[in-house]
Amino acid sequence: MKTAKGPWLTPVSPSAIIGWILASIGLRAYVHFFNNYTVTYGGLGAVIVLLTWFYLTGLMLLLGAEINSEIEAVAAAKRLLLTEQNSLAKATTPGISTTSG
Repeated sequence: MKTAKGPWLTPVSPSAIIGWILASIGLRAYVHFFNNYTVTYGGLGAVIVLLTWFYLTGLMLLLGAEINSEIEAVAAAKRLLLTEQNSLAKATTPGISTTSG
């Protein structure tokens, strides 16, 4: 099993957490000022609000993971390009033989 090589806290992590907190505060403000869920849905109003909060939480989690994935893909592409450039430079340098003879 491979161990993970990388930081546990990426630059996107705090911004995803802040986005989650802001979405939670926004939902709380919406529910506070437009609190007619009980009148419309009765006892199911709390369940609807909870499911909406779950949706927003999952959305922020996936958004942060997607941005981290794209950052890692760009970093991997840069590493691959650098490796290819180094191997090409070694192959085209005169006087250095890459074959064993």
